Amino acid sequence: MQDAAVTPLITELVSARPIYGYRRITAILNRQLRSEGLAPVNHKRICRIMQAHNLLLARKYTERPEHIHDGKVIFMRSNLRLCSDGFEFACWNGDIIRSAFIIDDNDREIIAWRAVVNAGISGSDIRDIMLEAVERRFGAYRAPSVIQMLSDNGSPCIAKDTQVFARQLGLKPCFTPVQSPQSNGISEAFVKTLSPFNGTRSCSVHAEHPALSSRAGSPDLHPSVHRGGNGGARVGHGSGWITLLRAAE
Repeated sequence: MQDAAVTPLITELVSARPIYGYRRITAILNRQLRSEGLAPVNHKRICRIMQAHNLLLARKYTERPEHIHDGKVIFMRSNLRLCSDGFEFACWNGDIIRSAFIIDDNDREIIAWRAVVNAGISGSDIRDIMLEAVERRFGAYRAPSVIQMLSDNGSPCIAKDTQVFARQLGLKPCFTPVQSPQSNGISEAFVKTLSPFNGTRSCSVHAEHPALSSRAGSPDLHPSVHRGGNGGARVGHGSGWITLLRAAE
């Protein structure tokens, strides 16, 4: 049958059953055609005809719109927004070092950080670096004014205890939107700065001292670590960035 002969049949069925999609319309139409001794019609052909005549059902869900990145990523002066993020290093001996840090949105100073070996960053670690950051910046246990504390949606950051503790320190918890890491661009830039030193060019860690070494010439570090950094996140030059991850003695 030609499309011109099928179209009136489809229109009649859709008028009688407006909530049916092209699959059900095809089944009913082919049942009628077989009863008349005619060949059935392929469902893709029915879909094409219905689409050409605007007879298809409207989609229940539409595609998610893209995020419009029109927010303010960097502030014009320090002590207005603190950002946090985390990363990990794979070691030659199989250990995994995970670290979390807090960086100022303007001057990009790493104010506080924590590192653990073969374990995850906990909410207690996040609260510790929050307190340390406030103490180092303001010399008190509470910020003089409300400061944004931007982080991702990880469980240590969104925990109720962490949010309550942040407000007690004068910090306002803020979180990046879903699928929008660019909203925390300052922290992401710092992690990206360290990424060339990760992966196959990672450090090895001795069991008696399971943390990153702060010695520039230490044999514990891969030689590629000693080369100069690009300074994009103000991590210093040469081996100076290693002091940002100095192990607690």
